[in-house]
Amino acid sequence: MGMAASKSGHGRRDPAEKFPEGSLTKTPAFVTLTLIGRRCGGMEPHGFYEQKNISDPEFPVQLHVDEYSEKCQYFLRHWHEHIELHYVLEGTPLLSLNQIEIKAKKGSLVIVNSNELHAGYCDGSLVRVMVIIFEMEDFSKELAGKNIIFQRLIEKDEVIDGMMSVIHREYLERKIAYHLVCRGERLRRSAHLVREY
Repeated sequence: MGMAASKSGHGRRDPAEKFPEGSLTKTPAFVTLTLIGRRCGGMEPHGFYEQKNISDPEFPVQLHVDEYSEKCQYFLRHWHEHIELHYVLEGTPLLSLNQIEIKAKKGSLVIVNSNELHAGYCDGSLVRVMVIIFEMEDFSKELAGKNIIFQRLIEKDEVIDGMMSVIHREYLERKIAYHLVCRGERLRRSAHLVREY
C-alpha cells in the first residue's frame, strides 16, 4: 500500500491509490477495513474510527510531517480520542472537522479535538503540515479531567509559532535528548492553548 511522503504510515495514503471495495489491510498500529473507497479503522468495521497505539511512555506522541503537491485527500476521514494538531509549514490545506471546512495557511494551527471526525485535502499546490497527536492525560491529569474543547483555528500567535518552530527543528535534527526538548515545548504549548484558546 503506497503511503505518500508521510512519516506516520497511518491513515495517510497515496493520492493515486485506489481501494478495492471490501479490502482488508493490516498496518503496524491497527487493522484497516476499506469499504466503498474509504479506509475505516479499528473497532467499528463500518465507521471511521482509527485506533491509536502510542506506546512510548517517554514520548507519548505521534509526530510527523505530511507533504503533498497533488490535488488529493491526503488523509481519510476518521476520528479518535486523541487531540490532533496540524501546524501548516507551507501551503493552504483544507481541513474538514465535523463537516466544517477550515482553510489553513502557513503558520495556522488547526486543532482537532477529541472525537471529531476529520479529513485533509490538498488543492494541488505544495502543502507541508506538521502533525502532533496526543492524549491530554499523558501530559496533565489535571487538564484531562476538564473536558476542554479548543478553538479549531489559531492564526498569528507568536508563542505558538515559536514553539512549533522549535519542535519542527528538533524533529528534523533528532539530536540526543530531542524528545525532552519536544516534550517541554508540548507542555508549554498545552498550557498556552488552555489559557488562551
